[in-house]
Amino acid sequence: MDGGMRNETVLTKTERAEVVGILKELAPRRGAGLPRDARRARREGVLQWLWIKTVPSTGSRGRSELFRIMLENGSGSGVGFTSRKEMEVGEQFVVPLAFKEGGGKLVLCRVKHVRAVDGREWYIGAEFLTTVDDPDGRTKVPHAWMAG
Repeated sequence: MDGGMRNETVLTKTERAEVVGILKELAPRRGAGLPRDARRARREGVLQWLWIKTVPSTGSRGRSELFRIMLENGSGSGVGFTSRKEMEVGEQFVVPLAFKEGGGKLVLCRVKHVRAVDGREWYIGAEFLTTVDDPDGRTKVPHAWMAG
């Protein structure tokens, strides 16, 4: 993995604005602007089922896994979601986001925190690392992302 991606978000201001725009379009909740808490950016409330794909860890022979999450909120720097699959801090995954008018982005994310909700679900907060355009919803996850 590139050492530069390890400690900093590499989205440009334009990419962040595009990702936030996609999040706002998904399925906004009533009173979508959520409290800021201790976060760096304002969160937008979202309730949307999405499929995500895990990225095997560096040097592992692990396989990627595809599973469904409930996206709950997002901001220009990351997302929060619930999952029936527990994830570990530092684990990376890819989220496909689509614009209402067509096109979208594949977003590489890294888990920042995990909290058990009950015995079967976890609330996971993740930060954005980088994106690639997905103009027709058919873009493959970049090999460099999957290679770790």
